[in-house]
Amino acid sequence: MELAPADIFKPTDLLKNYWIKKHSDHNLSLQTEWSELTAIFSRLKERASKIDPTLGPSTEAVQARLKKAIDNLEKKLVKAERHNYHTRLEQIEQIKTELFPGNSLQERNENFGLLYVKWGQTFIDELIRNFEPLAFEFAVLTEA
Repeated sequence: MELAPADIFKPTDLLKNYWIKKHSDHNLSLQTEWSELTAIFSRLKERASKIDPTLGPSTEAVQARLKKAIDNLEKKLVKAERHNYHTRLEQIEQIKTELFPGNSLQERNENFGLLYVKWGQTFIDELIRNFEPLAFEFAVLTEA
């Protein structure tokens, strides 16, 4: 799935959108177009202000409404692309469910004994080697 360990801590919807934007064959961002529109609105505001200084805020209001419309269109593009990657998104959902059962941390739900039975003393050694109690960070251990 090409997910980094840090990615799995993102909320599921953000992770799905991130994955789609990363793997889509299409450019789903409208940032370039918005930059162009911002430049146009600057010129419109300048022209409107020369005619009547009170028209500046009206131009800004139109720009704000258009920004909201552009953002909504971008969300629709991502949503449409979600349909194309339905299977992959289900796999992401399964990964999140397995790693965060009940939207909680895995170690809060799974019994340590099952992990010890599977890997034995090697598991304890790996925990000791990778655990930094004062780091206040997550440690992700993976199978080799």
